Amino acid sequence: KTSVDYLWAMLGRGPDRTSIGVSFLYDDGRSHAVAKAILSGVTGSVLTDGYEGYAQACKERDDLVHGLCWAHARRKYHEALLTGQGQAASVAIKWIADLYAHHRRIETFADRLGRRWNKVDVQPDYARIDAVIVNRRQKWMKPVVDELEAWNARMVQSATPKGKFGEAIGYFRNQSVRLRQFLTHARLDLDNNIIERSIRPIAIGRKNWMFAGSEEGARRAALLMSLVGSCKLLGMDPSEYLGDVLLRAKACKPTAEGCADLTPSRWKVGRAK
Repeated sequence: KTSVDYLWAMLGRGPDRTSIGVSFLYDDGRSHAVAKAILSGVTGSVLTDGYEGYAQACKERDDLVHGLCWAHARRKYHEALLTGQGQAASVAIKWIADLYAHHRRIETFADRLGRRWNKVDVQPDYARIDAVIVNRRQKWMKPVVDELEAWNARMVQSATPKGKFGEAIGYFRNQSVRLRQFLTHARLDLDNNIIERSIRPIAIGRKNWMFAGSEEGARRAALLMSLVGSCKLLGMDPSEYLGDVLLRAKACKPTAEGCADLTPSRWKVGRAK
């Protein structure tokens, strides 16, 4: 039997910033080679946790922007705070909270700008929206990141390396370059919490379906999870989608082009017409 412990998740977002989907991929390991293979067909922005396999795979590519999840950085400081080993960690948590407040403010502004164009039946200029996002991030968020990075550097001298606070300080110091990527790349979000929420039900129930029977069975299970997860992200009923698509798929040509309209995002657009 095949263990399904190694289930990777990827999030895809269309150029219009609205179409979205999640893809689960199965493999029998979690090595650098696996990360490299998964990212082989990906271009644009990649947002991950601190797993070194992603870092190594992205270093070999000039067409990828690799950013790091701020929720993971915050979690390190929060763990230090809970253990009582680093009350100073609350300082970092406060600055990260400020980052998220600015992020919500900028996203709201960008959404309003897009809706304003839609109201007058004009195709939104997404390149312009991206430029506005980067401009606002540089103005409001970069000073916060600079302060946090300077404070983190000062704390290195007083933090025990093997303590929780020391681990948080070291994590931020080692990942600071990737944590700053969102400041110059509008398509990078602050965190990958959407993926974390999508994979959570699978992680919680892992012991209930620990084995898939075969490699092919594990891959098919990942495919089905991808469709269901994408439906949930798009606010669709997975049973309604699958009930319709499985019947229509019989009449489609077995090619990517032939089945393109049956993907969750395309199906949703078709239903709205």
